[in-house]
Amino acid sequence: MSPGATLGGLLTAGLALGAPAAHASGPGSCAAGDGSTGRGGDGCLYYHPDQVGGYYGYPYNVNYQGKTFGSCNKGSSAGDGQSVGNNAAWVQNWDTACTLYVWVYPLGTSNNIKQTIAPWTAGNLNSTLRNNNASQTWGGPGDC
Repeated sequence: MSPGATLGGLLTAGLALGAPAAHASGPGSCAAGDGSTGRGGDGCLYYHPDQVGGYYGYPYNVNYQGKTFGSCNKGSSAGDGQSVGNNAAWVQNWDTACTLYVWVYPLGTSNNIKQTIAPWTAGNLNSTLRNNNASQTWGGPGDC
C-alpha cells in the first residue's frame, strides 16, 4: 500500500471517528488552502476581537473542550494556552465553499444556538456567542 493511500485511509477513519490525533489541540495555520475539507481551510477562532491574540484553527467538526489557543496574531500573544471553549471573540472562515457554524453548546446538543459564518468571511462573534462558544460544524455543498 502506498504512503498516500495509508494517509488517506487514516484521514477517512479520523473523520468517521472524530478528530485525528494529530489535531487534538493547538492551532491550525488559519490560512487559505490548508484545510482538509476538500475545499480549503480552517475555521479560526481568536481570543480577542478584530483577529488579535492567540488563535485556534481546525478544518473539521469539533467540540472545543480541551482545545487551547496558541501562537500569536497581530503582535499579541494574549490568550495563548487558554481554553478555546467560552473564550473566543473573533471568527474567520478560511474555506472557499463551506459554511462554518459556531455553537453555544457541544455538538449534538438539542436546541443549540449558532452563528453562521459564510465562506471566506470573518467578524466578531455576536453577543450570544462571544466568550460563550462550545463547538463548530461545517455545512454546504458536496463534502462540507
